[in-house]
Amino acid sequence: NNVLAGLTEVLFAAFVIAILWQLLQKNWKTAALIASFIPFVRSEGQLLVVLLFPVLIWLRQWKAIPLLFAGFVFYGIIGQLVLHDFWWYFTNDPYKGFGSVYGSGPWHHFIFGSVGIFGAPLLVVFILGCFYLTDRLLKGRPDNWLIILFALGAFAGIYVTHSVLWAKGIKGSLGLLRVIICVFPLAIPVMLYAFGKINLHSPLLRRVGVAAFLGLALLMPYYYYQIPAKKTVEEK
Repeated sequence: NNVLAGLTEVLFAAFVIAILWQLLQKNWKTAALIASFIPFVRSEGQLLVVLLFPVLIWLRQWKAIPLLFAGFVFYGIIGQLVLHDFWWYFTNDPYKGFGSVYGSGPWHHFIFGSVGIFGAPLLVVFILGCFYLTDRLLKGRPDNWLIILFALGAFAGIYVTHSVLWAKGIKGSLGLLRVIICVFPLAIPVMLYAFGKINLHSPLLRRVGVAAFLGLALLMPYYYYQIPAKKTVEEK
C-alpha cells in the first residue's frame, strides 16, 4: 500500500536510489546535484546532504561540492520571487516550533517496529548483513567502502532521527513506521550481501532454506497486518 500510494516517502526512496547509483558509477557531480534537491522532497533529505559533504571532501571532488547547494539556490530564487524570502526553506519551516500535537512514544518504537517494516525473514537477513559488513570493514577497506559508510550512516541516521522526534513528541512526529521507506532501498544491498555470504553446501539445505524463507516472507503480511484488513471502529 505504501509503495502504490502517492506518498513522499516513495519519491524520497527513488531519489536515494538515484544518488546511490550515481555514487557507485562515480558520477560525483550528478550525485551531488540530485542530493541537493532531496531536502525539498522531505526534510530528512538534509541528513543525506550533510553526510555526502564529507564523502566528497574525502574523495577530493571539489567541483561536485558546490552542486550540493544547487537545489537550495534554485528554490531560494523562486522563494525570493514569490515570497520575497530567499531563505524561506528555514523561515517558513512548517514544523518549526511544532509541539506534541500527536503525543509521543517510547524511544525504541522504530527499533521494535522493524519487524513490521522488514518482515521477520528480511529483518534477520539484514541484521546478518550488518554483521558481515562490519566484519569486512574492520578487516580492511573494501571497494566503495566510503559509499557503504554513507549508505549505512543515512539508514541509521533516519532511524535515530525519527526515534528521537517521536520520543520527544516534536516536529509533528506521528510515529509512523512508513517513514523508514525513505531509506529502505539502502537496506537491500546489505541483505543481498548477507545472501552472498550464506553458503549452504548441501543442495538439500539450500532448497529447504529457500523454501522456508519464501514461506515465511509470504505468510508474514497475513500474520502481522491481518490480511484481509478488518474494519476499524470508525468504519463500523
